[in-house]
Amino acid sequence: MKEIIIDGEKIEAKSQVNELFVNELGFPEYCGNNLDSIGECLDELKTPVTINYINRERMKLKFGRFATVLSQMLKLAAKHNDNITYNESK
Repeated sequence: MKEIIIDGEKIEAKSQVNELFVNELGFPEYCGNNLDSIGECLDELKTPVTINYINRERMKLKFGRFATVLSQMLKLAAKHNDNITYNESK
């Protein structure tokens, strides 16, 4: 099982979140352009993955609403796709 860590302490640009999914899950480049396209690619994911979103509050300080929308999108993806396990910490 693949594990992805989105660490709000280490992320310095929104584009790093997109790059993470493209690089770690082999998503096509177009899936990294915005959160909606990442969500669509996650809905179609066939291999098991655990996504850990840590230091969310730090991410929120840096990027505001983006951090909240990211959290909502990942929760929804995990709800719709049994191959995704999602964990979050403030």
